[in-house]
Amino acid sequence: MLTPLAPSPLWRPFFFTAAAYNLVIGGAGLATTSAPVNDRIVGLLVACFGIVYALVGRDAARFGPVLRVTANLDNACRVSYISDNVSR
Repeated sequence: MLTPLAPSPLWRPFFFTAAAYNLVIGGAGLATTSAPVNDRIVGLLVACFGIVYALVGRDAARFGPVLRVTANLDNACRVSYISDNVSR
């Protein structure tokens, strides 16, 4: 079994900055009551990515695989959204 490489400490500020940004933007999207439901769902997903980024920033070796799964989920959501809008 391969041993994972130790993550660089330079990534910590990057992930904490990304987490703060996503939590602020996602929270603002959730707090807007006049926004359509689809926009509020996007705000929720963005806020959830912020939580994942904070976890990866805290312990990248442990939560790095979670980031890979969420990146794949993000790509699947984008493809679904684009294909839904193209078919209309």
